[in-house]
Amino acid sequence: MPRTSKTEKAKTHALLLSVAADQLRRRGFSGLNVSEVMKAAGLTHGGFYRHFKSKEDLAIAATRRAFSFFVKELELDLAAHPPHVALNSFVDRYLSTEHLNDISKGCPVAALGADMARCSAAERVELEQGTDRLAEVLDAGLTEDQRQAGISGSTLIAVLSGAINVARLQPDPERQTEILAAARNVLPSFGDAADGQFGHTFPPAAQHGNNS
Repeated sequence: MPRTSKTEKAKTHALLLSVAADQLRRRGFSGLNVSEVMKAAGLTHGGFYRHFKSKEDLAIAATRRAFSFFVKELELDLAAHPPHVALNSFVDRYLSTEHLNDISKGCPVAALGADMARCSAAERVELEQGTDRLAEVLDAGLTEDQRQAGISGSTLIAVLSGAINVARLQPDPERQTEILAAARNVLPSFGDAADGQFGHTFPPAAQHGNNS
């Protein structure tokens, strides 16, 4: 019985993180609502403190969870395909209308970067560490020519997340498409990634469900 109890608690914990990670990306740190997270998970507010010490503790864990799944998908792609193919596909999927319209399942940098100046010190550290980890994985997939051209994981994140955020400010779908296309055009060294699409949706399929 104790083993079953621990298993059920772990499942509940993962579900709460999934719901919180979605809500956090959609609303930001200030918009994260403990009562709504518990309700969405089918639980009462009273059970919250069996899993987290505070709202900040939940926000930090949800941020870590969001980055973990996002980066893991990229790592799997880089391991399964030539790096230039994996990164080409990543860039195309990042600058897609699917990613543009699904903030709750997308890149945590694009969703939460603007909160950097307004969140707590501990939350900011988690954001910084997640962003650094994503940059490291992107760096590992860059070709020598791309590095020679001054591209790094950090600059790639800046271009991509910036484009998504600016496009999200636009009410006109045509203008959104223009902005995403312009961002794609400033990354010519990534070429045409049409042959780099190898089955993932974007945001990654693994994030759709209870594991985001």
